[in-house]
Amino acid sequence: MTPPAGYEYLLEHFPDYDYRRPKQPERVVFSRPDNITGHQQRAFNVWWAIEQCWKTGGVGLEIGSGGVHTPWCLSTDAYSTDNHPVYGGGCHPHMVVPGHDLSVFGDNSFSLLLANHVVEHLPGDVVQIFRQHWLRVLKPGGVLAVILPDQTYVDVLKIDKDHKHAWTARQFHDQVLVPLMDAAYPMEWDTLGNKFSYNAVVRKR
Repeated sequence: MTPPAGYEYLLEHFPDYDYRRPKQPERVVFSRPDNITGHQQRAFNVWWAIEQCWKTGGVGLEIGSGGVHTPWCLSTDAYSTDNHPVYGGGCHPHMVVPGHDLSVFGDNSFSLLLANHVVEHLPGDVVQIFRQHWLRVLKPGGVLAVILPDQTYVDVLKIDKDHKHAWTARQFHDQVLVPLMDAAYPMEWDTLGNKFSYNAVVRKR
């Protein structure tokens, strides 16, 4: 396939955008000053967009995209272009939609839902939000792919005053994923290995 425009640089670090196979494994470790953790997280989004959207003709939904768009995905953010607390005027989502309320979208609309360092910002019960909103808008067989900061390595609530939740990878698995197993089954969990964040990937039943 032709690499998605603007994302070719990721191929320097990850063959075929495979975030699980860095060309320099030691550089994914967040404590290194030359770490490529940010690139790994971006490669995670692109890889799943290729799998779930480009290969199938589907459309993805990216929650909390900030100033960056993932190919073949509709990007959303809770903030408009002018008032994003991080990106400021550089935030250009396709739609302004709060991550905890996707009622603007119909049932079974998307093949993929992405959220990179967003879940910890959601107000309220995350299991309920996943069930009533995130999994609801996914088509049967659709994939929910998320990345979160790992409480094992960073004080999640301290590093950002907007963080409302903090989990280790194990806690997130047990407290969030396990209660949802009637609606979605896990495909991948905590495979990044960067000692900063963890990933979780589930497929809707």
